[in-house]
Amino acid sequence: MSWPTAWRFSAWVLASFVLLCAGAAMAVLVHGKKALDPDDPDNDLPGSGYVGRIGSHSGVYLGDGWVLTAHHVTGNGSPDFVLDGTAYKAQVGSGVWLKTRPGTNADLQLLRLVDPPERAPLSLATISPAVGSTVVMVGKSSGQAGRLINWNAQWQEVKRSDSVHVGYSARGRPDLWWGRNRVSEPSHFMRMGASVTRAFGMRFDREDAAPGEAAVLVGDSGGAVFAREDGEWRLAGILFARLTEPGQAGHVAVFGNVSLAVDLSFYRKQILDATKSE
Repeated sequence: MSWPTAWRFSAWVLASFVLLCAGAAMAVLVHGKKALDPDDPDNDLPGSGYVGRIGSHSGVYLGDGWVLTAHHVTGNGSPDFVLDGTAYKAQVGSGVWLKTRPGTNADLQLLRLVDPPERAPLSLATISPAVGSTVVMVGKSSGQAGRLINWNAQWQEVKRSDSVHVGYSARGRPDLWWGRNRVSEPSHFMRMGASVTRAFGMRFDREDAAPGEAAVLVGDSGGAVFAREDGEWRLAGILFARLTEPGQAGHVAVFGNVSLAVDLSFYRKQILDATKSE
């Protein structure tokens, strides 16, 4: 197993690797233009009836009764999945902990619902999103950016001329938030504790940002990343971690942060084998 040299060193020296599991749920924070509306008839994004809530985090309904989320959201438990305001029970013991290789677990988990909603199955990506390609990130809860804030190295608000960090503190009512970003870090293996996960990253940019540029916050685990493949939007990633600056609060997003998503193309065969009709 190997990591690209530039990524391996710059990510760990300049930023902290944080799982999106602590604190209150906070969804993708959107900078710039208004957040995307997946149900707008002028776009061809998947409908909003796929991303829901698991406790204070998120999960994605794949169809056929199966939900996909980050493993650290459930810990092999069987929590309810709330979609469009309706709670769906998970089958006890239905969890499937996906593996990166034999004997090595990924931060990725499947759950099966007892009485699932009727939805057309989502298409899973077959290839990793290319660096520079636009993706759509989805999470549930407070995702409004509010005013632009300047902080010093001690995370105290200061004037622009004295700033070290620039970004936003999340605010707004809980809701489902959609935003864009571009892939900045190619798919690679990432180790966190005993797990190793194949993942790609999206940097939160101020300059040359995608319209409606988005970043994840602590509590965003299990959210979705969609990418275009063969002319259609496919589920390409599950949000699970972010790279931040030392001392950065969970509800804060600053330019330069990197949102990390499990590369589902790497786990596609496992997912399909586990969820195929019995």
